[in-house]
Amino acid sequence: MVFGSNSMSYPVVVFGCLAAGLRATFAGCSLTSRELSWQWTDSKSRVLFVAPNLVPVALDMFRLIGVSEREAHQRMWVMDQLWDENLTQGVYETRNWMGELLCRGALDAEERFDGEDANETAYICYSSGTTGRPKGVETTHQNVCTIMGMCQGVWSYVETEKDVQLGLMPFYHIFGLVMHLNYPFMAGQSCVLMLQGFDAEMLCRNVERFGVTTIMLAPPIILTLSLHPGLDKYDMTSLKCIASAAAPLSPVVAERLLERLARQGADVKLIQGCGATETTCPTQMVLPPDHKKKFGSIGQLLPNLELRLVGEDGIDVLEGEPGEVWVRGPTIMRGYLNNPKATADSFAPGNWYQSGDIMRRDSDGYYYIVDRKKEMIKYKGFQVAPAELEAILLENELIADVGVIGVVNEFDHNELPRAYIVPSDLTILKSLGEKRRFEKAVEKWVKGQVAYYKYLRGGAVAVPEIPKRHVSFFAIQ
Repeated sequence: MVFGSNSMSYPVVVFGCLAAGLRATFAGCSLTSRELSWQWTDSKSRVLFVAPNLVPVALDMFRLIGVSEREAHQRMWVMDQLWDENLTQGVYETRNWMGELLCRGALDAEERFDGEDANETAYICYSSGTTGRPKGVETTHQNVCTIMGMCQGVWSYVETEKDVQLGLMPFYHIFGLVMHLNYPFMAGQSCVLMLQGFDAEMLCRNVERFGVTTIMLAPPIILTLSLHPGLDKYDMTSLKCIASAAAPLSPVVAERLLERLARQGADVKLIQGCGATETTCPTQMVLPPDHKKKFGSIGQLLPNLELRLVGEDGIDVLEGEPGEVWVRGPTIMRGYLNNPKATADSFAPGNWYQSGDIMRRDSDGYYYIVDRKKEMIKYKGFQVAPAELEAILLENELIADVGVIGVVNEFDHNELPRAYIVPSDLTILKSLGEKRRFEKAVEKWVKGQVAYYKYLRGGAVAVPEIPKRHVSFFAIQ
């Protein structure tokens, strides 16, 4: 397991695991020790590569699952963080450092990635399910190689070996893992890593400093960038391509960003894509020259894939009508780790993966997101499962019942988790002051249980009962 933010050590660990014939699973650096313990146990991990600043979380994770501190130290290797030496201060001195491991030399292991070995699991990324805990998605060597080849083919007119990519998306996310960590090596490109996370000013400065030509961003970051004064302060004319994925992109935001860059003289092509962990990144892309006239679309189907839009009656819908996306091809996951039932439920006869996304297709073969069949909440590209939050909230003895939905922030179009909560003591509802204090206490308590993107940013609302019916999304007033 690799637990940390993007670093220069990260690719060394990942490719070292693959070369040794191991599977690698990736934990988001914002996970709590409780969430981390689930992924460690479910993935049957045996060794943990951890960033120095996350060692306390890792130690607490081992404590939760009953592993002694001595054994925990034996199972951990601390990844060197070259960008900030302060992160190593206070770290247990006898801990294993990755630099020491590298000095031991390479094992005499045969590297085989063809034939049957190509269908072996390479990566295990965790995707939030709608019915409880996140599920481990088994991504094979073939999945990764195929998607990179597909992307290289469709991007050939905007990317060459002379291009420079800016790596901002986290490696633990399938998008960052494939397109930042793997793709540059295949395409022969340079990749500039922003190791300290997103900062709009620094992003613009790095574009000018390194002559960045390609940036891959999530829509919330594109929104921030489209409004930032750094676009006028720094030379952005080296930019040729901006790729957006992980969530739908507002046409208004996209147009504003392109117009600001054009005023500076940057001829930028916008690529939008749509996919999932289960599909190893994009299944559709909208490419130039259609990126302007098809604003709002997530693109056409990529080569080597088949896609159907299926109605509730199991029959393919007509052009322009909404239907659930069923897709198959060489980029579809092997299955869910240790979960044959979830795997079987996700595939229809004929090996069609049922995505749960509802889309429509126009006469030109472009797809548009209509809705999600699954009740997943997406906050800044991160998936939040209502069922997971509900299960955690119900562990609090002060809560009798709960329902979690996503509410849409009209400013940045992010979905925010909101919990409707029935207090165990209903007398709390008689006093407005007591009700408000209870709601704030629940919001604060949740922050200690989950990763930051799962916080109840939509609020906690105390109610006398939870209606047992489907609750749809609605906008914050």
